[in-house]
Amino acid sequence: MGNRLRDKQSDSMFIFCSKQRVPITYDTLATIGFLKLEEGKELFGLDIGGGIGTFSEIISENIDCKIDIIDPSKSVINKFSKSKNLKLHSTHLEDFKVKKKYDFIFINLVLHHIIDKDFKTTYNKQINFLTQSLKYLKPEGKIFIQENYYESFFGNDWTGKLIYFLTKLKFIEKLTRKLGANTAGEGVRFRSHKSWEEIFRKCGMKNIIEITVPGVWNLSLLEKFFLLCCKRYQTLKILTLK
Repeated sequence: MGNRLRDKQSDSMFIFCSKQRVPITYDTLATIGFLKLEEGKELFGLDIGGGIGTFSEIISENIDCKIDIIDPSKSVINKFSKSKNLKLHSTHLEDFKVKKKYDFIFINLVLHHIIDKDFKTTYNKQINFLTQSLKYLKPEGKIFIQENYYESFFGNDWTGKLIYFLTKLKFIEKLTRKLGANTAGEGVRFRSHKSWEEIFRKCGMKNIIEITVPGVWNLSLLEKFFLLCCKRYQTLKILTLK
């Protein structure tokens, strides 16, 4: 499988989510605000798993920059942004052969889709994905990682592990898809804050800024009980190489 961003059957949902990006959200505003600190020079960015380019288009409309987008979905091609500041590379990260270093890299809500057959190999694959991504970052460059966090009642990573297990089960795929899992039957690997931090450190990155979406997503009592989850939230991290 390599470092696949997703399976084909989920393409339509990812394209739909990409279309829903709007200018005034915590992540777009934070990204624009931070990159404005670099104004005065043209910046070059890489958006890994950027879909039809809506997020990067918003950024490039507010910052003097050019952005390359990696997305393997053939469905993206005909729907891709018409912005002259964006360029689509219809491929997987492992097949991306551009010999170039970038000022910034976006990995927005992608890492939890990098999965494998079990917990250990999924952990290694996520680290490998980040390591490959960082090869394209300039030494002084910044990496923007947006992810969802699930915190267990027990202060460990049990909720992420449980979601991974349930979303991989083929025989309950219709049920988990109805419950909101857009990768039902394929699997998804969310993590706790501590678990994501461990991966980022292992890849040689350090935090500059962490911005959490205002408020915490509400969980029903059933979700709390069934997923062993006390809270879930979304965070944008801006990191650099150590």
